[in-house]
Amino acid sequence: MNQAAETEPIKAYLEQLSLHDIFQKNLNIPEYQRCYAWEPAHVVDLVMDLTKREGSYLLGTVVLHQDGGKFHIVDGQQRLVTLTILIKELNLTEILPLPLLDQKFSKSSIGAIMECKKAIKGNLASMDQYEMDLLVKMLSKPKDGLLFSVITVDEQSLELAFSFFDSINSKGLRLSDFDLLKAHHLMFIPADQEALAVRHNGDWQRNDESHSIVFGYILRRIRMWAKFRSRDSWHERPDYDEFRALVEPDTASGAEHRFSRYMQPSAFRSWRRENGRVVLSMDWPVDQAETLLPFEMTQTIEGGDSFFLFARRYHELYESLFGPEFAGRSTASAFVSKLADHINNGHIQSAFCSLVMLYVDKFSDDFLIDSGVCLEIILSGCRWEKDRVRIEGTLDYVLYKRLVQILMDSVNSIHACSQLERLAKAIAKPSKDIAGAKKHYFDRLSLFYKSELGRISSALTQSLVRHYNLTSTKNEQ
Repeated sequence: MNQAAETEPIKAYLEQLSLHDIFQKNLNIPEYQRCYAWEPAHVVDLVMDLTKREGSYLLGTVVLHQDGGKFHIVDGQQRLVTLTILIKELNLTEILPLPLLDQKFSKSSIGAIMECKKAIKGNLASMDQYEMDLLVKMLSKPKDGLLFSVITVDEQSLELAFSFFDSINSKGLRLSDFDLLKAHHLMFIPADQEALAVRHNGDWQRNDESHSIVFGYILRRIRMWAKFRSRDSWHERPDYDEFRALVEPDTASGAEHRFSRYMQPSAFRSWRRENGRVVLSMDWPVDQAETLLPFEMTQTIEGGDSFFLFARRYHELYESLFGPEFAGRSTASAFVSKLADHINNGHIQSAFCSLVMLYVDKFSDDFLIDSGVCLEIILSGCRWEKDRVRIEGTLDYVLYKRLVQILMDSVNSIHACSQLERLAKAIAKPSKDIAGAKKHYFDRLSLFYKSELGRISSALTQSLVRHYNLTSTKNEQ
């Protein structure tokens, strides 16, 4: 890992260890750790997931602080305690040592552990023999069964390591997913490129306040919907698990990052036929090469430099669309930003921002105003259908409408806009007798559109006037 101070390097080691390897250590849950708090649903999800795995399975990260002969669990307590209970219930204690059995837990933790034990017993009782065999096999393999990415901080470097992770201090506050992501990806930066690591570290820290929005609410949900899922995984570290490296960079001398044929540099804005030849229309000068790199929201994550450039791209895109008073915002971007502000429900607004970012990432701001209006009408259908909008219902709704798939599969902005317009026209308009929160939601959007009809295409304006009972027409504007 890179140095946190000029004179004293942080000594932290990243290695892949099996559950057997971890349980061979003298594990300890330090006093500053939070209570064990997994609910039965988390426990059952983990156990059932293990019954579906036949090979090795990487179960996220564990962070340990080595202090003499003890290894204090900084991060990973919930999984390791749950696995300890599971192994004991399976009577596998002769195969695996269980160092956490001797821990002294708080009353709150003991209550949660008893509920966990009850859930595991019930789950095991309902398994067939095939599932049980897979589960036992996964837990019994000494080297290539259940695996973890383990960061071990040595006894002399805990405070420096906590400083390096930024949100940790010597009292042991919990690592966030984004602290772990930064540390994880900085480890892929070669030691002789310290200036690059410092630059990426600085960029990452400057965006600390918006990581949870850009990664947790935008990118991870787009990636989730793209995989036809409408629920976050049960993992304790969903953001870390989603954005850790699945591909290690080629560190050979002079190694090139090769583009796929589906990821052409964004300098090529369009093409046309001219005298029988294909002519490429280009944007941006070559000296802005980093901005030309072709990233996709749903792409596989490559470790190190590539990840930090990926992160910078989407932080900048979010800021350009929804950041406060962004100076370089286009007319179309300003329109969707104002529209987002008028969506008076946090869950629907978050889904709208996510889909707008995906649209702009793929099509720039071509037809963005009309496409943004269509997305609002479609998503607001969720508001008219339900008396109370919950996050689960909103995630399901986006998946059911296949909005990410429409944008991902569209050939160009015209194609995407036409499909969204067709879907928007099929959304039932709100009833005349809406009241309360629905009425307030309706009134805010109606007020916005009354002042902005002049920016929307004629065909879509007619639908919008009918949908929101607007008295103004585009011609009157």
